[in-house]
Amino acid sequence: MRVHIATLILCLAAARAAANVEIVAPREILHDDDLRVRVTGLESGTTVELRSEFVTPGGTIWRSDAMFVADANGNVDPSTMAPVSGSWSEADPHAFIWSMAKTNEMPSTASVLENDDRSIITVAVLQNGKNLAEKRITLWKRAAGISTTEIRGPVIGTLYEPYGKRSLPGIIVLGGSEGGVNRWMAALLASRGFATLAVAYFGIDPLPDLLDRIPVESIDRAVEWLRAQPAVDPKKIAIVGGSKGAELALVAASRNPAVRAVVAYAPSSVVFQSITYGKGGKTSSWTAGGKELPFAPYVDTGAYAASKRLIDLYEPTLTAAPADAAIPVETINGPILLIAGKEDALWPSATMAAQIVARAKEHHFRFPITNLTIDDAGHHVLQIPNRPTGDSLRLGGSAKGLFDAQSRSWRAMIDFLDHSLR
Repeated sequence: MRVHIATLILCLAAARAAANVEIVAPREILHDDDLRVRVTGLESGTTVELRSEFVTPGGTIWRSDAMFVADANGNVDPSTMAPVSGSWSEADPHAFIWSMAKTNEMPSTASVLENDDRSIITVAVLQNGKNLAEKRITLWKRAAGISTTEIRGPVIGTLYEPYGKRSLPGIIVLGGSEGGVNRWMAALLASRGFATLAVAYFGIDPLPDLLDRIPVESIDRAVEWLRAQPAVDPKKIAIVGGSKGAELALVAASRNPAVRAVVAYAPSSVVFQSITYGKGGKTSSWTAGGKELPFAPYVDTGAYAASKRLIDLYEPTLTAAPADAAIPVETINGPILLIAGKEDALWPSATMAAQIVARAKEHHFRFPITNLTIDDAGHHVLQIPNRPTGDSLRLGGSAKGLFDAQSRSWRAMIDFLDHSLR
């Protein structure tokens, strides 16, 4: 009987201790807010596991685990404390996100899946496998009060607007070679006070399947459509694009004076050959007035076939690019923000960003041009903040470097658009 009583006392003590444990973190935030967590209510010197999970739209679980020893006040704060073991090794407020690795597990419920509107990060504190506390954090890609309208007509895309606002800056958002509509960026930008139109230029019906000879006029139509919206100030239009979308953004802006600012991340300084996956000949990515724009044909030195790294195709192609393939950025009617990762493993975006700046200066470009080139970041230098970065490593950079770069790039873009358009 004494043994049973002693066991009961220990269980009750453990239950009381667990009841005091709290994960201090917001229950919901916008996806680009600064997200940190800490744990309180532990016994001093207690060793616990801090576990974080993120589930993709397809149901893949990403997870990080780290062991901490509670301080004299019974707290665990990853911002100031290094774990004794686990997915990361130094004090870091955001390591519980960027250090997540892909698992082979699937979630038991669809309620934690990422979707177009939000992501879920689940944080738990465990001791000897027992769950002491758990918190589910919702990261919204679209704030409350942001309306969404699907556009199907001369313009294919999705419009996001802060409800009831007027005289807003309007932003065209272009995706890259994946095609379709870049909804997350448009939704999150709208949540920061812009009217945003995520525009598809290929890869969705009734548009072309391949990124081949895409008319630049499709962006002109999007610009005019956005300028005509009641909530938009027609004198404050910008284009934001990444990778091939950055190439198109710079090309379109160079031909359309209604565009008053450009953000080009992982940019190109030239028009490259189209992407047809062997289904066509050597053609330009873009046309204007029914004619192909001058372009840089791919130069295959054999290195790409051996390495399967696109950088080994694009570097020699850029070196051999004809002069008339260069994008005339000097004709853009507003300031330019360039964002590039020095470790870009898809194409040499840092080199091309420098070429864009050099050309602008050579032609006495009359607006500010900012080149934000970031160490330890690759092609995905600007993506949605507060998300695991492990899937982007193949395109350059480290998990931590990419996380930091994406947060920094996003803030720089918001500041640039605010300053340029407001």
